[in-house]
Amino acid sequence: MNTQADSVQDTSADELAFIVSAGKKFVVTKMLWLPAGKEDEIWGTEEQEDFNILDRFGEEDQPANKTQGALRDIYAVVPEDYRDAKDFNDWIPAAFLHGMSDQRSFTVNRLRSHPDLFDCTTKQLSSQEGRREFRKLIGYRPTKKNPDKFYYDSTNVPILHKDYAEKYDPAKFFLHENLFITHAAITRGPATAAAMKSGHPPPKVQSVTHLWGLRRTELGMVAAAAVWLRYVYSVDDTFGPTGTVSGIEWQEDFEYYLQLLTEGLQKKKPSILNVFRVWDQKFYPSSEDGLAGVVDSDDECAVGKRAALEEMNAEDSEPEGDGGSEGEGDSEGEGEGDDS
Repeated sequence: MNTQADSVQDTSADELAFIVSAGKKFVVTKMLWLPAGKEDEIWGTEEQEDFNILDRFGEEDQPANKTQGALRDIYAVVPEDYRDAKDFNDWIPAAFLHGMSDQRSFTVNRLRSHPDLFDCTTKQLSSQEGRREFRKLIGYRPTKKNPDKFYYDSTNVPILHKDYAEKYDPAKFFLHENLFITHAAITRGPATAAAMKSGHPPPKVQSVTHLWGLRRTELGMVAAAAVWLRYVYSVDDTFGPTGTVSGIEWQEDFEYYLQLLTEGLQKKKPSILNVFRVWDQKFYPSSEDGLAGVVDSDDECAVGKRAALEEMNAEDSEPEGDGGSEGEGDSEGEGEGDDS
């Protein structure tokens, strides 16, 4: 009988490394966690072709719809060649989940080991007590019914708003500068994030942006950055679906942010479209398939590329003719025997 261990032995090191890397990319671009309790079951789920992406966040047919949404996200990073029923239910899940776990641990260590990126000292970020002073930044608020009781809000969060707005403002949400610093540190490295923060030119370094071929801002990038940034300042020492000290439901908040972004894009909400335009302009100015459309860019090379494509498309749209009337076109050279 062929076991999973046998399948792994029959799999090349390159294939294993590719799927582990796909799991890492998934955490950065799509989802921090797979749906709770469905980490194993999802791999045997059949894709529903008529699935409405907004049903992913509804109350009906759950957790089936969440599973369908997550399956589509997996397909976005795992090529079709790897979706053979045997492999997809055999060695791939373990390798993929291993990559996800590694990326979460790596990201936690990277972000918290660079307190200067988040306007903190090492002493402040290295202990629960030090991080406790940042509670209000990440949504710590008194309840309306009992001001002596506190909770962590998901949207009335200053550190997720441009200008530290304390009350949810859709025009400022997902636009705090430290969100950009977080994404830069994860996808391009701490040195690039530090350069962005100081306004200096970024260093030329290899990063997962190039390794994974990141070309545009994805829904999961923004939602994950919001969770990572709040976690950096939180009293939690370990990163999991639920904060062991803060009690913050990190996985629920991620899903909520993903819902805000998904529904906003589907309904073409100006505030959400602006989020993706701003993010693309900062990180992917050459993107031709941004979720909010092509961004305005000061990158002359990117502008030139778009202009050339637009000009070519304009030519393609012109009615076809016979090439002009007789006698038009390229001039002929001097005729043979011309005496002039």
